[in-house]
Amino acid sequence: MNDIQDVVKNDRSFLKKIELAIPGFRGYRKREDIRIADSMLRDYVAGILDDVERYAKDIRDTVSDAMLIDEIDDVGEIVNKVSEIVSEVRHAEQGYMGLVGDYRVNDEQLNRLYEFDYALIEDANALRALVKSISSRKPSEMIQMLPELSLRLKDFESKFRKRRDYMLEVFK
Repeated sequence: MNDIQDVVKNDRSFLKKIELAIPGFRGYRKREDIRIADSMLRDYVAGILDDVERYAKDIRDTVSDAMLIDEIDDVGEIVNKVSEIVSEVRHAEQGYMGLVGDYRVNDEQLNRLYEFDYALIEDANALRALVKSISSRKPSEMIQMLPELSLRLKDFESKFRKRRDYMLEVFK
């Protein structure tokens, strides 16, 4: 996958390039590019999580069809948790405050953010692989794997919130 910030930089129009050259607009344009890159990343990760939600719903349907009544609530909680996480990722606060405040992002901070971003992409892909694997099993095997899926979802959510908090701290 291309570096999201490179994609944004390569997509700059001549107007954006002029804005970069005009004193006072340069910082604003860079902030806007970081905001766009953040939005692109969150949309990408949310797309992966949409697949996780789809597979989780398939698991719920399979468990329901197998009449495993006691486990349907557990699967329903997982489906709801995935849905909450998708919404949180897609609609999270952005680490961007417009023209308010003076903000400087150094390379170390940006690299730390990229570490968070890469980890989120990797974790989202691992979640998708896990839930896809679970959805292809027998209902009784699915049930045995639900605690691991639940734990991984909580871990992902925690990492996403740490990233969000880091962005809000760096870009305040």
